[in-house]
Amino acid sequence: MRVVKKFNKSLTNGQRALKQIIDTLIEAGAEDIVAYDVKGVSDITDYVVICSSRSEKHSQGIWNRLERDLSSIIKPRAVEGYKSGSWVLADFYDYVIHILTKPMRDFYRLEDLWFAAKQCYPKIRRRKRQKH
Repeated sequence: MRVVKKFNKSLTNGQRALKQIIDTLIEAGAEDIVAYDVKGVSDITDYVVICSSRSEKHSQGIWNRLERDLSSIIKPRAVEGYKSGSWVLADFYDYVIHILTKPMRDFYRLEDLWFAAKQCYPKIRRRKRQKH
Protein backbone atom coordinates (compact mmCIF):
# COMPACT_ATOMS: atom_id res chain seq x y z
CA MET A 1 0.00 0.00 0.00
CA ARG A 2 1.40 3.36 -1.01
CA VAL A 3 0.99 6.32 1.34
CA VAL A 4 0.51 9.65 -0.37
CA LYS A 5 1.18 12.84 1.55
CA LYS A 6 -1.58 15.41 1.13
CA PHE A 7 0.44 18.19 2.73
CA ASN A 8 0.84 20.41 -0.33
CA LYS A 9 -2.75 19.92 -1.51
CA SER A 10 -4.03 21.26 1.78
CA LEU A 11 -2.08 24.51 1.42
CA THR A 12 -3.74 27.70 0.25
CA ASN A 13 -2.27 29.57 -2.72
CA GLY A 14 -0.72 32.05 -0.28
CA GLN A 15 0.88 29.27 1.72
CA ARG A 16 2.20 27.62 -1.46
CA ALA A 17 3.85 30.86 -2.53
CA LEU A 18 5.30 31.30 0.97
CA LYS A 19 6.69 27.76 0.80
CA GLN A 20 8.26 28.58 -2.59
CA ILE A 21 9.84 31.72 -1.10
CA ILE A 22 11.25 29.81 1.87
CA ASP A 23 12.50 26.94 -0.30
CA THR A 24 14.29 29.43 -2.55
CA LEU A 25 15.85 31.20 0.44
CA ILE A 26 17.12 27.86 1.76
CA GLU A 27 18.57 26.94 -1.65
CA ALA A 28 20.30 30.33 -1.84
CA GLY A 29 21.99 29.75 1.52
CA ALA A 30 19.96 32.22 3.60
CA GLU A 31 20.26 31.62 7.32
CA ASP A 32 17.96 31.95 10.34
CA ILE A 33 14.82 32.20 8.24
CA VAL A 34 11.61 33.14 10.03
CA ALA A 35 8.19 33.91 8.57
CA TYR A 36 5.21 35.52 10.21
CA ASP A 37 1.56 35.47 9.26
CA VAL A 38 0.69 39.13 9.87
CA LYS A 39 -2.89 39.08 8.60
CA GLY A 40 -4.91 40.96 11.18
CA VAL A 41 -1.76 42.62 12.52
CA SER A 42 -0.71 44.52 9.39
CA ASP A 43 -2.83 46.29 6.78
CA ILE A 44 -0.09 46.29 4.15
CA THR A 45 0.91 42.64 3.77
CA ASP A 46 -0.04 39.08 4.75
CA TYR A 47 3.39 37.58 5.42
CA VAL A 48 6.75 38.92 6.58
CA VAL A 49 9.87 36.83 5.95
CA ILE A 50 13.20 37.69 7.58
CA CYS A 51 16.53 36.00 6.90
CA SER A 52 20.24 36.55 7.38
CA SER A 53 23.07 36.58 4.89
CA ARG A 54 26.80 36.15 5.47
CA SER A 55 27.77 39.34 3.58
CA GLU A 56 26.47 42.12 1.37
CA LYS A 57 27.33 40.09 -1.74
CA HIS A 58 25.49 37.12 -0.28
CA SER A 59 22.38 39.32 0.28
CA GLN A 60 22.54 40.36 -3.36
CA GLY A 61 22.95 36.75 -4.45
CA ILE A 62 19.96 35.67 -2.35
CA TRP A 63 17.86 38.42 -3.93
CA ASN A 64 19.03 37.46 -7.44
CA ARG A 65 17.97 33.86 -6.79
CA LEU A 66 14.57 34.94 -5.39
CA GLU A 67 13.92 37.20 -8.35
CA ARG A 68 14.86 34.48 -10.83
CA ASP A 69 12.94 31.64 -9.16
CA LEU A 70 9.79 33.62 -8.39
CA SER A 71 9.56 35.63 -11.62
CA SER A 72 7.10 33.21 -13.21
CA ILE A 73 4.65 33.34 -10.30
CA ILE A 74 5.01 36.72 -8.61
CA LYS A 75 6.66 40.07 -9.35
CA PRO A 76 7.90 42.51 -6.72
CA ARG A 77 6.23 45.87 -6.28
CA ALA A 78 9.48 47.38 -4.99
CA VAL A 79 13.02 46.42 -4.01
CA GLU A 80 15.17 48.61 -1.79
CA GLY A 81 18.76 48.31 -0.58
CA TYR A 82 20.10 46.01 -3.28
CA LYS A 83 23.11 48.18 -4.10
CA SER A 84 24.42 48.28 -0.53
CA GLY A 85 23.36 44.70 0.20
CA SER A 86 23.36 45.12 3.97
CA TRP A 87 19.53 45.13 4.03
CA VAL A 88 17.54 44.15 0.97
CA LEU A 89 13.81 44.73 1.30
CA ALA A 90 11.53 43.18 -1.32
CA ASP A 91 7.82 43.98 -1.36
CA PHE A 92 5.74 41.36 -3.16
CA TYR A 93 2.39 42.87 -2.07
CA ASP A 94 1.23 39.94 0.09
CA TYR A 95 4.83 39.08 1.08
CA VAL A 96 7.51 41.38 2.42
CA ILE A 97 10.98 39.84 2.50
CA HIS A 98 13.90 41.23 4.50
CA ILE A 99 17.41 39.95 3.71
CA LEU A 100 19.87 41.38 6.23
CA THR A 101 23.49 40.81 7.06
CA LYS A 102 23.86 39.44 10.58
CA PRO A 103 25.10 42.73 12.12
CA MET A 104 22.15 44.61 10.61
CA ARG A 105 19.69 41.99 11.81
CA ASP A 106 21.13 42.04 15.32
CA PHE A 107 20.94 45.84 15.38
CA TYR A 108 17.39 46.29 14.03
CA ARG A 109 15.77 43.20 15.63
CA LEU A 110 12.85 43.15 13.21
CA GLU A 111 11.36 40.08 14.86
CA ASP A 112 10.47 42.24 17.86
CA LEU A 113 8.06 44.22 15.66
CA TRP A 114 5.94 41.14 15.00
CA PHE A 115 5.43 39.83 18.55
CA ALA A 116 1.63 39.82 18.01
CA ALA A 117 1.87 37.84 14.76
CA LYS A 118 1.78 34.08 14.35
CA GLN A 119 5.16 32.61 13.44
CA CYS A 120 4.51 30.21 10.57
CA TYR A 121 8.10 29.19 9.76
CA PRO A 122 9.77 27.44 11.34
CA LYS A 123 6.77 25.92 12.99
CA ILE A 124 6.91 26.23 16.74
CA ARG A 125 5.90 22.97 18.30
CA ARG A 126 4.44 23.29 21.73
CA ARG A 127 5.15 20.45 24.08
CA LYS A 128 2.13 18.77 25.57
CA ARG A 129 1.79 19.04 29.30
CA GLN A 130 2.48 15.80 31.02
CA LYS A 131 0.07 14.55 33.62
CA HIS A 132 1.63 13.75 36.96
